[in-house]
Amino acid sequence: MLSLLPVFLLLLAAGVVLTLRLRGVNTGVCWLVSVGAALLVWGLTLSLHWWSPAPLLIENWLPGGMSAGSMRFEWSRSGWVFAFSLSSLLLATLFTASVRLLPVSPVIWAGMTAVISVGMLAVLSASPMALILGWTLLDALELGILLANLRGGRQTVGETTAFSVRVFGTLLVAVAVVIAQAQGQPFTFEQASTPVAILLLLAAGLRLGVIPLHLPYTDAPLRRGIGTVLRLTISAASLAVLAKVAAVTIPAEAKGWLLAFLAIAAVYGAGRWFAAQDELAGRPYFLAVLGSLAVAGAVNGDPQAALVWGSLLVTAGGLLFLFSIRTVGMRLFPGLALLALSGLPFTPAAPAWAGLAGTTWDVVDYIFIATYAVLLAGYARHSLRSENGFAGQERWVWVTYPVGIALLTGAVYAALYLGLDSPWVLGAWWISASCAVLAVVLLLADWRLRHSRPETVDRMRWAAVVVGRVGSFFSALLSLNWLYRLGMGLFGWVQRLVRFFTVILEGDGGVLWTLVLLALLASLVRAGGGG
Repeated sequence: MLSLLPVFLLLLAAGVVLTLRLRGVNTGVCWLVSVGAALLVWGLTLSLHWWSPAPLLIENWLPGGMSAGSMRFEWSRSGWVFAFSLSSLLLATLFTASVRLLPVSPVIWAGMTAVISVGMLAVLSASPMALILGWTLLDALELGILLANLRGGRQTVGETTAFSVRVFGTLLVAVAVVIAQAQGQPFTFEQASTPVAILLLLAAGLRLGVIPLHLPYTDAPLRRGIGTVLRLTISAASLAVLAKVAAVTIPAEAKGWLLAFLAIAAVYGAGRWFAAQDELAGRPYFLAVLGSLAVAGAVNGDPQAALVWGSLLVTAGGLLFLFSIRTVGMRLFPGLALLALSGLPFTPAAPAWAGLAGTTWDVVDYIFIATYAVLLAGYARHSLRSENGFAGQERWVWVTYPVGIALLTGAVYAALYLGLDSPWVLGAWWISASCAVLAVVLLLADWRLRHSRPETVDRMRWAAVVVGRVGSFFSALLSLNWLYRLGMGLFGWVQRLVRFFTVILEGDGGVLWTLVLLALLASLVRAGGGG
């Protein structure tokens, strides 16, 4: 049970904070309880890097002696990296919540704590049934929070579609279990066969929360707080699977199609991320780019790439999404996170380059490099955007907010420097240097365009129109709203057909029609038996 002690502590803290809120305890006490519990779990998670408890194995968990596979949870190398990243995200979000106080803040803090606890359960999963449990609980918790706090019980088409796609991703894991059992071999992440590994790749891609792309939270405080925690936790729980699957050889044709699709998603995401109004509007596209790189690394046979990109997605991405007070001194922290993302020699992202290009170079590899340069440029652009400082904030906020941002900045480096076997590597320095140069050139071009004369901007307006229309096309395609409308149309057609037969059978001649249908059915059965 020690393996899940951090999970239980966070669930207990969420329950305590919610109870205090219902009893009318003031917001300050609820915040102290939330921060205290998060700090305890963060310290415990950090210590588990050097002291790893025995794995937790749960067998025969179904009643009546039914067997559905065991559930196993363990603190593996990848599990620790993701768990530490998530615990750091929670602690930083609570520290920075001092600038986003709302009447429902304690309820939101309890929800964030519960989400992180279930997310840690998912990233610690070491068996398919444990993974299905973690993903299902995370989906149920997200849906409950969404209905209770953010939408007043109403869901949009995009949210419904996104939830359905994630559930389908979970079902793909169940299908992988069935295939493994049919092959007569135990299903483990480390020994997955090629068909099973491909299903896991597809399941993780669907559950990343970037296809379909959607923005479920439109209110800025909710988007910076619980919105950030939800989106990043869902992505981390999906990418953790890719980091556990051993290197597998995917057929060349399937590999080519997968990499091509990932390149398209990455290009679209990078463009929308760079052009977004702010980092919150561009958040799903940031996740799309790093998620595509992580899956591409797994496709190329390097699970460590998924681990690196996934950890940076949570820590470096979370830092920028929480970064709302932007003084000159505070800009140092996203600058350090950008350095970690750059992949320059001996930075945390340097080990991931090995899984990006594979053994041979082709057009897709160059597309990924250009895409990553745009990602870096967008990160720098959004971090340099002007926003409010500490003016009007209480004095204690001047302490808690920088502490939260600094803590998450440290986690960007600590998670990978401590979690990887060989973190201090030179990496593909020519790739990282090329990305850095391209990012600087893109930033300078963007600055020049924004400070150009009005007539120059007017001459370039046609390009903006073309890019906007292309972006709208891909947005409609990747959002899958067309698929949702198609499904609803088919459902409506079936509904009308059923209503038509119901009216016939319930009318005056209903008995006669019933007898006719029974006679027709009997004749068909008899003819089939005679054949």
